[in-house]
Amino acid sequence: MLAPSTSVSPAKSAEDDSNDTIGAPRRAGATWADAWQTSGLFAVLVCLVLLRPIRLVATHSLTSADLLQTSSIWNVEPAYEPENPLLGDPVAQFQPWLAFDARELARGVVPLWNPLNAGGLPQLANYQSAVFSPFSLPGYLLGPKLGALVSTWLQLFVLGVFGALFLRELGLRRLAAWLGGVVFAFNGFTATCASYPHVGVFALMPVLLFTLERAFRGVRERGRVSFGACVALAIEAALAAYAGHPETLFFVACVVTGWALLRLLLDRRELAERRATLRLSCALVSSAFAAVMLAAPQLLPFLEYLPRSSVFGSHRLESMHVAVDNLPLLCFPDLAGAPRAGELVQATLPTPVYEEVVANSPGALALWCALLAWLFARRDPRQWFVGCLALVWVPYAYDLGGFGGAMRALPVFELVPAARSQPVWIPALAISAALALDGLLSAASRGLGSRLVRSGAVVAVALAFAAVCEWAARRYSASIADALAAAQPTARAAIEAHRVAVLSSFALGAAAVAASLLVASPKLRATLACVLIAAVFFQSGWSLRGVVPTVEDRLVFPITEAGRTLREHVGADTLESTPFGGLLPHTNMTLGVRLLSSYDGLELRAYEDLRTVFLGHGAKAHTATRPTIKGLVLFGASYLLCERSWMPADGELARARVVKSNHEYLTEPVTTAAPLHASFVAADDRLQGVLLRVAKAPDPRCSVRVTLRDDTGAGIAQRVARLDQLDFIGGGRRNLPLTFPPVERAFGRRFELDVEIVESDGLPGPTFLAAEDWDRLRVRDVQRRQRLGRAFTEPAALDQLDRLRQGERELPGGLWLDFAYVADRFTTVAELGTARLHRLKGAPGRAWLVPGAEFVADERAAFERVVAPDFDPRSSVVLIDPQASAPVVKHAGRRKLESRTSESQHSSWATSTAAPAWLVVAQSDYPGWHARVDGQPAPRLRANYALTAVAVPPGEHVVELVYEPRSFALGCLLAATAIVGFAGAGLIVSRRRAAARARAVAA
Repeated sequence: MLAPSTSVSPAKSAEDDSNDTIGAPRRAGATWADAWQTSGLFAVLVCLVLLRPIRLVATHSLTSADLLQTSSIWNVEPAYEPENPLLGDPVAQFQPWLAFDARELARGVVPLWNPLNAGGLPQLANYQSAVFSPFSLPGYLLGPKLGALVSTWLQLFVLGVFGALFLRELGLRRLAAWLGGVVFAFNGFTATCASYPHVGVFALMPVLLFTLERAFRGVRERGRVSFGACVALAIEAALAAYAGHPETLFFVACVVTGWALLRLLLDRRELAERRATLRLSCALVSSAFAAVMLAAPQLLPFLEYLPRSSVFGSHRLESMHVAVDNLPLLCFPDLAGAPRAGELVQATLPTPVYEEVVANSPGALALWCALLAWLFARRDPRQWFVGCLALVWVPYAYDLGGFGGAMRALPVFELVPAARSQPVWIPALAISAALALDGLLSAASRGLGSRLVRSGAVVAVALAFAAVCEWAARRYSASIADALAAAQPTARAAIEAHRVAVLSSFALGAAAVAASLLVASPKLRATLACVLIAAVFFQSGWSLRGVVPTVEDRLVFPITEAGRTLREHVGADTLESTPFGGLLPHTNMTLGVRLLSSYDGLELRAYEDLRTVFLGHGAKAHTATRPTIKGLVLFGASYLLCERSWMPADGELARARVVKSNHEYLTEPVTTAAPLHASFVAADDRLQGVLLRVAKAPDPRCSVRVTLRDDTGAGIAQRVARLDQLDFIGGGRRNLPLTFPPVERAFGRRFELDVEIVESDGLPGPTFLAAEDWDRLRVRDVQRRQRLGRAFTEPAALDQLDRLRQGERELPGGLWLDFAYVADRFTTVAELGTARLHRLKGAPGRAWLVPGAEFVADERAAFERVVAPDFDPRSSVVLIDPQASAPVVKHAGRRKLESRTSESQHSSWATSTAAPAWLVVAQSDYPGWHARVDGQPAPRLRANYALTAVAVPPGEHVVELVYEPRSFALGCLLAATAIVGFAGAGLIVSRRRAAARARAVAA
């Protein structure tokens, strides 16, 4: 409980004011008066930061979901510009997950499994889904609109209030505690990641620190460990574990543990006198152990998922250090532009992206205040602790001198991105700034000479700091001069206004600090301290208030006509989308359709490995960059959503795995003066399309003629296309497809392609994408095909696979071309704006029966067999069984399959077979799934390296798959045990206290 409000005598107050060390006589901790006043202050400040979404709550939502307006599936307003195009993770992950969780909970089901992405993924075990987060509760109860606003308000409020109460518990003055609370609550991290679960975890850090201090104070004052404080610590730590982000939780745990060790070290003498050190240490360890047990329903599924995820595979997370060039953004977060205003100069800041760079910013004034702690609290061991945290964090986060890379050699740090370590940096600055202001107020009561010296030191430090900031800002601006020159005039003006606002508010805050050292009136000093707090709030709260935009409700995951059409066609089947198809995972969850793609830091490693081969570059590519028919069949997809002008399935451009940025392309091949001539060798039969990609079109009204001829010189197809009528695919690029009836036996034949401008107003002609190493890329692709004849294995022939000429001049490399070989295997079923929905002819669907099985000895052999060109997933299944006597088993006969139920954690099928068969389900293989045949347990088999199969006996049967993970059941048992243990311990403590009171009365 909070301490009662107490009055302090003037003598005592003066004594306290004259000491700023840990050994000074302690003032009372946080009182109820502190709690009410602090709550009122931060309720107002949070409402100011969220003023716009609160004022527009009837018609707007606090979300960046308007960025989906770039997709034809979601578009309701043509040519709409998203307010913050860089804040994509909440839209692609957290908000769809929350909506899915709410639907599952509403029907009485714990959302343990997500069946709608990547063949199914663990939902609860995917830590960031934040199923049981206390900050997800508003979304469940109030809906996504009010829930997002209330959750954000609560996070900032909890951070500010408990940050200030924690500092009051340390004995700091109220104004100093409020300054620290402002730094805790308002900074780049809470502004840019307000829609992330990261802030929810961080919000519980000051709560834990406050309760920890209360536990220490209880031992010092009463000589015994508070049972209530231990229970509160366990519950708060468990809530932090449930809040939804393991990396943030790791850093929070490191700081809280370090603080507990510091307090034990500093109070060891006082605690030793009361023989309480061991008991307190045991109590803290017990609380941590109880917290783990309470959080076991979340932790155990996550620990089961983690070793099976891509984190331990070929797509391991990088440490994501922040580029050193971005250090000036610590003080000037909008120095590269503000995406919330559509004025971002650098669309892609050096890795990591905008929100991860700006998340480190506390504001220039807060950073300066933290530096002042070395003047006013340098003898305080607490300042040494948090100061060392900050000094270690900077080289770790920015990898100065290779320090960050060296840290990755330590256990756990290899898996934790340094760009997520703000829970170390922000609290260190908040505590330092509070200690500085507390020491400043203490120093103000000293002699005039001492105050003059300290005021001069403050001014000198302020001038030096401002000079360094200004120099860094100008240097950074010079590094992006080219981007500034190309930016809109409003961007330059906004950046300059931001720089002036930061420096002006810094000057105001520094002047208030210097002046407070020269005045004797306590009220005037308090007023100047309030000016400092207001200036810090302006920089870190008010100026960053719009990073998460407030957009009209009609733009928030709208169910458009295109979305309804897509849902009606796909139904219970599975869909895959290409990057320009317009359906970003996991936004498909709001439509209720299955999508093969996933976008998350955790993926099932086996599924992603297989998906990378057949569909693209895995989760980080978001959607299928290289879709193949075999991949669609293997993963149970019946539909492919892609850009309107081109069918990319089994396209050669995608198979070549070209990953380049625009500046790495040749940009000279096409001019108005000379036609472009390219030749290529087809790498497959039934050539039925060629795609060119326009890189730039200075004159969109320009018309281009494209002519295709075969090796005999006969014309195959010709097209005259006006550039502004071509599909725009972003980045200034457009698709120019040339389609025609299939050319049979095209494999190995050379084709000629001519491109010339037929109409132009004299402006420079279009530029087509070309790559200097295109011929080498195609050679590697052709060699992978394993279907080439002898002529194509000769080095000389391979060197001539592609040719590129402009006029009479031979150019290196080749045009960036794609070729269609299987477009007629699809049927176009719907036009969805700039996208088309195609159905794969003869697709078996999500589940099918196969008559044959191939047994292999291990995972590696299974992978190699599945990716082999002669493996057909429709007629056979690859199973792992080292003891199998026969490597191949086949059964002939009639087979019939009918789907009966399809729910998130339960599916069933009716089968009818004349001979034994195998039911193959395009669902990720994962522990916790159990198979049943006619209600009886049956073996669940790992099929085709990453999927699921069940052996089906002849006759008519009902086959079921049920998700009942033992990890979750065991976690619930441990949590229940912890609750029962708390209840029993509480009863024992209550009886002992009652007995002690009875003995005292009797005495």
